[in-house]
Amino acid sequence: MDAVLLIAEPLSITPDFFAVLGKFCYEHQIPVGGAPIMVGDYGSIFGLLPNAKLTGGQAATLVDKVLKGTRAGTIPVVTTESYLQINMKAAQAMGVKVPDGLLKMANDIIR
Repeated sequence: MDAVLLIAEPLSITPDFFAVLGKFCYEHQIPVGGAPIMVGDYGSIFGLLPNAKLTGGQAATLVDKVLKGTRAGTIPVVTTESYLQINMKAAQAMGVKVPDGLLKMANDIIR
């Protein structure tokens, strides 16, 4: 196994789950990424999440249109910008080199 990619969903972002997964991955030198999590000495290398506040606002706007009679199939699909966090401490602990281009795209870098 080269890496573990977590999808940010209720189970994978709980501290208890990540403590077990993080310990296993660090003991076996397996990088973890996907959801921005830090539990004790274990942290994911990166996290990519949608902006929940913006997503909720967009959802409210779409629901309002549907409740006012707009057919759902006629409404364009919209997405929010994602929030990228890179944990350099975790990356260095795993020996992972994070490219400069990726660092420039990050919204938050943990050093």
